[in-house]
Amino acid sequence: KPVLGENGLGIFEKKLFNQWKLLYHPGDNRGWHSFYGFIPNTKDGLVILTNGEGGIDLRQDIYHTWIEYETGKLPESYF
Repeated sequence: KPVLGENGLGIFEKKLFNQWKLLYHPGDNRGWHSFYGFIPNTKDGLVILTNGEGGIDLRQDIYHTWIEYETGKLPESYF
């Protein structure tokens, strides 16, 4: 059972600035943080796996850089 939330392996959908969809799932637990995402329009994806409590900041920095690369704008928030 997830420790820091109640979600399992579900896939979330988010609209990006340019109306593309981001299919994704973040994960957090004690000592690790992760993310996978896929943009069907570009067929680009990203997987991030960290194994430290400070990994959440690294994950968010990488995610923001990727979304800016894909859309030309920084996201206004986290997932």
